[in-house]
Amino acid sequence: MRKPMQIAQRPLYISAPPVRSEDYKRWIRSWPCLVCATRRQVEASHTGSHGIGQKSSDFNAVPLCKEHHAELHQGVHEFQERRQLELVDVVSMFNALWSARKKAA
Repeated sequence: MRKPMQIAQRPLYISAPPVRSEDYKRWIRSWPCLVCATRRQVEASHTGSHGIGQKSSDFNAVPLCKEHHAELHQGVHEFQERRQLELVDVVSMFNALWSARKKAA
């Protein structure tokens, strides 16, 4: 007869602490707003999942002006549909550009 398998007691979901990078956020703020292309009051807008009172990783940030950043916080899915943006793809693009920039330096 087989012995029952021992299962370790651990949480089903282990979240890593968010990564912080002031250099990356400064670089994101150097881009124009994704929606209106203004370069005024551009913020590094965090788009990823986050915990209560905690922002997502800085590497999930995209450039949005103050107005469109506020619109994003009214509803991410609605914002994506209204603005025809797939934020996961946009974040991936900025991450790839950042990596290429770092490799070239």
